[in-house]
Amino acid sequence: MRGYTKDEVIESGRAAWWRRAPLIEPSFLFVGHGFFSVTPTGERAPLTTDEVPVDGWEHYSACSCDLCLGARRDEMRAEQHAAKEN
Repeated sequence: MRGYTKDEVIESGRAAWWRRAPLIEPSFLFVGHGFFSVTPTGERAPLTTDEVPVDGWEHYSACSCDLCLGARRDEMRAEQHAAKEN
């Protein structure tokens, strides 16, 4: 699934995270009311929207918000289109 922008994350109001690399602990979190940096020990420090990455944010894989449901529908359509072309 594609990464979301911080504006999409704010609008969805759902918990989200941003990772410096796949499979490592999140570096930044959004928890519905604000952004936080996360240290390797798990400590959180509040941040402003100007201090966090613009895109690449993730939701839980089973998230059912409109943003995620729309992204999954788009992926399914693309897969179906690619299958028809082969």
